[in-house]
Amino acid sequence: MTVNRLLTDVAKFATFILVDHNGPFCYNIGIVTIKERKMAKLLITTQVYENYGAHAWDGAGECPEYWKAKGGNDYVVKNFKGKDVTIAVMALRDQIEQDSPYFREHIVDFNIVADDYLTQFERDQLEYDGSIMFPARELEFA
Repeated sequence: MTVNRLLTDVAKFATFILVDHNGPFCYNIGIVTIKERKMAKLLITTQVYENYGAHAWDGAGECPEYWKAKGGNDYVVKNFKGKDVTIAVMALRDQIEQDSPYFREHIVDFNIVADDYLTQFERDQLEYDGSIMFPARELEFA
């Protein structure tokens, strides 16, 4: 019997995919996740939209809509220990998302990342400025 092991490090979780070859066209596949993990951060990424139609709006009647994407923001929950990431993100939505006639911000992605992970904006600041003046906004989740 041949056992092939593929180690995948996904956000500091150790996951083994075991493939046992038991003869021609016969494989047993199992996925085992080790419960221990190092400290991690929950990274939440948003998309921001600005309503250009609202610039000339006088406040009477309905606001004209002409939405343009204007980048986004990164939010982190440090020392994230939660097991269900989706529940955490849904609980944090009120602290992140905004919706008005002028401006919208919505969550577009979330991931568990290593504790020492830097966002692209933070890496760019280190490269060009030598320090991080504008870190990702930190949120608290119990």
